Amino acid sequence: MVSRYSSRLARATSVVALVVAAAVLTSCDPGGAVGSRVVDGLGMPLAGVTVEAQDPITGEIVGETTTAGDGSYVIGVKPGTWALRFDKTGFAPEWYEEQTSLAAANTVVVADGDALTINEVALEPTASIGGTVTNGFAPVPALGVRIEDSGAPGTAVAVTTTDAEGAFVVHGLTAGSYLVRLDDPTYVPGTSGYRPEYAESRSSTNPGDGDVHVLAAGDQVDVGNTIVAGSDCDPATFVPGANLAAANLAGADLRGCDLTGDTLTAANLTGADLTGAAVSGSALAGANVTGATIRGADFSAATGFPTVIGLLSTVANRWSATRFDGSDLDLAATLSAGADLAEANLSGLDLSGAGLSQIALTGAKLEAADLTGADVSEADLTGGALGNADLTGADLTSAYVSGADFTDADLFTANLHAVKDAKATYTGATMTAVRRTDVDRLEAEAWQPKS
Repeated sequence: MVSRYSSRLARATSVVALVVAAAVLTSCDPGGAVGSRVVDGLGMPLAGVTVEAQDPITGEIVGETTTAGDGSYVIGVKPGTWALRFDKTGFAPEWYEEQTSLAAANTVVVADGDALTINEVALEPTASIGGTVTNGFAPVPALGVRIEDSGAPGTAVAVTTTDAEGAFVVHGLTAGSYLVRLDDPTYVPGTSGYRPEYAESRSSTNPGDGDVHVLAAGDQVDVGNTIVAGSDCDPATFVPGANLAAANLAGADLRGCDLTGDTLTAANLTGADLTGAAVSGSALAGANVTGATIRGADFSAATGFPTVIGLLSTVANRWSATRFDGSDLDLAATLSAGADLAEANLSGLDLSGAGLSQIALTGAKLEAADLTGADVSEADLTGGALGNADLTGADLTSAYVSGADFTDADLFTANLHAVKDAKATYTGATMTAVRRTDVDRLEAEAWQPKS
């Protein structure tokens, strides 16, 4: 077999031949030497490549060296037939003349006193694949990640686990097509953990449902955010547009579950965990969600909230980062002090007269929301987005609004007595008849819910 890089041989032959000859002449032991050069795919020399002479049958290493700064090497061996392996971090290892295994390796025959100069070898950079795994709200650590050849699913090419931030990366992959399989070692069907799945298949263990990632040599592919679902999110039942009316889902683990457009009218979701679930466009009239956890869930454009039972009934129901934009949620009922709506998306909602006193709304999105007459006293709106919101007559007494954005908001007759508003922005806001007494423009102590 002639190497595709043999045309480059002339560049290194004379130098290598001299070095090889010197090595042979100074050796007292019977044997010979083999030398050449290692380059990358662009023909640039590679230093620090490990070169091994191996027994072609057993793989026993009979000689070893590393390439110099110009990519050259010389390896002394006893007389015999040997396979040569080349390896460097960040590059795909190979045997002489582009072979990928010892069994397929082309060999070199060395006689006593030989000083062989062989074809140069080119190593291709390896590829990597990485991403992040969440439940739709929070990262999922310690999850098993298995990279599989898409042509032979079920066989692991490489394995790793997600870190504390739910991230993973696998290096050292050769060019090819791959699937990413995710497995939770704590998973017990219908009891605990996250369901196994092929990435981006939403709980499917069918390889055909997973995304195939095609990697070329040197590619560094980020597959993005993959959402895994809770133990009760059976993909045969929970699919977009499903009819789950009056379903008994009490206590169900539906983290990260896709319920987009589902009919959940009169469903029993008491105590269910809907963290990170996609519930956008769903019908919720008469659903009972008392004690449910809805952190990071997406309820945008959902309907039926005015008849939902128990949504506001417990502080234990954390709402942080939950989306309600475009839904018909009515917060006129008073929330319990200390409830957590941090990062919630309430944009455009009718919150007129809502009782939001002492509520955590840190970083919440309230753009264009109707907060006329709302009680937002002692609430935490730090970093909140209230652009174009209507706060006519709203009571923000002692509220924390540091860093909040009130651009073009209507604060007519609003009560901003004793607010903590360091770095708050009021560009273009209507401030007519606003009460601004004892305002604290300094950095305030962190907000704390009252007991």
